[in-house]
Amino acid sequence: MQHLPENIEGEIVDLSRGNGVIGLMALESNPHAEVHFLYESYYGGGVEPA
Repeated sequence: MQHLPENIEGEIVDLSRGNGVIGLMALESNPHAEVHFLYESYYGGGVEPA
């Protein structure tokens, strides 16, 4: 995660389909930032896997 920005005081948005690890790492490097975690999933055909 060496390329994540540091010392941000604004907002960070984690647009992921994972478990939020990148957003948590960004928060650790930017304790004064506000991190938003968004999860949007799209499955073609209207059928989501079980």
